[in-house]
Amino acid sequence: MHDHTHPHALPGTPDASFNPASVLASLDGFQLHGVTHWQQHSRTCLALSKGREYALAVIDDQGIADPAFGSAGIVRDCYGSNVGDGITPGRRVAILDQTIMIGGMTEYLPGQYSPAIACYDLQGQRVTRFNGTGQLVLAEVLATARCAMGPIRFETNLALCSTTGLAINTRFAAPSRQMQDFNQVNFDMRVAHGKLYVVATGRIGDSPRLAGLIFCITAEGRLDAAFADQGVAALQSDDYSVLLRSIAVQENWIYVAGGAAGGSNPALAVRVDYAGIKDPGFGTDNGFALTRQAFRINDLVVDDQGELFGVGVGSSMRAIVVRFSASGVQDDDFGDNGAYIPGLAYSALTYAGIDARGRLFFIGDYLDMQSGYLRAMVTRLMADGSVDPEFGVAGVARLDTLDAIGASVIAQPDGKLLAVGYTDRAAMPYATRLFA
Repeated sequence: MHDHTHPHALPGTPDASFNPASVLASLDGFQLHGVTHWQQHSRTCLALSKGREYALAVIDDQGIADPAFGSAGIVRDCYGSNVGDGITPGRRVAILDQTIMIGGMTEYLPGQYSPAIACYDLQGQRVTRFNGTGQLVLAEVLATARCAMGPIRFETNLALCSTTGLAINTRFAAPSRQMQDFNQVNFDMRVAHGKLYVVATGRIGDSPRLAGLIFCITAEGRLDAAFADQGVAALQSDDYSVLLRSIAVQENWIYVAGGAAGGSNPALAVRVDYAGIKDPGFGTDNGFALTRQAFRINDLVVDDQGELFGVGVGSSMRAIVVRFSASGVQDDDFGDNGAYIPGLAYSALTYAGIDARGRLFFIGDYLDMQSGYLRAMVTRLMADGSVDPEFGVAGVARLDTLDAIGASVIAQPDGKLLAVGYTDRAAMPYATRLFA
């Protein structure tokens, strides 16, 4: 469906009426990872990172900074003077109870990383009712939580892994980046039923295998003791490590996804109820839905029928998309033998969504062999897993930003797609709106 307000606009082409250049120029050096639309206030919120700093930017529908938020539409902050450079402390952004939540992984002690969340109001001030300071470092909270499962240590950025969860070397290396899988970290968050749900990966006690962890956090910045074990649900297997990178929510279920490190290294999805209990009838392995392909899901989305779509990167450094049925079985009729694989060199998919017509769209990046640089792309698929020929060029819109990582993409209320990311070698954030 074409944008009728712009009768000559082709789906997948940039919307020139959206221009956030001035606000992004003031964030030179930041990586732009997350984006969400706050429909109630007609605002878009951006999550960014630079070393130990994170930033929130709030813009209107034309890309102009909201003058009422922070300083010229921007808040820059960090989790304390003792925090190290860490990795992506501003990775995701969400709206909870009239506040803006930004979260990611941060180095809270030398060499020790933790999921961390901060909370701000519409003026860009920390909301102090959230954990007393407006900031929450989960590792610090867990030190006094007394979970029955035992102590938890977090793992951060695990690429395609061995059985123990330790990263393994690969012969596939793009000139500008050793592995695009490193675009992602084991963290994501979503809001449901007035609470924040966070996923990460960690090691419980001296367990030889990693566990996928789900946290339920109240609007006051507390672990919800009614959820699983003092606010923490652990997904474990005797046969493989469980790595979580994404979470999707529906009215009755929480879905989480990532990968299983061990055996054939399949991608993995799990369904959990709002008490934190895994559904053993989901998938094919006691509540685990596994793929035939070896890859890691970087983002998971679920449609109105309960079908799941996972996007990520495979062990041969190729982008991949799969679909699971509502019962957690990989759909053989989707794409080619159960998967859509773009076939682009050194490619990775990072984030996805479903538009109002039920079409899957996603963002990622690949190595442009002619220039030697990474290039970001947005793609839209038909229901059978084939590309939508009306979108971009043969279903792919290549973003006109040199050396670009494709980090996140959302559908706006008007249907247009807002794609964000950053340049790879010298971080500079970008945001492009595409006609749908």
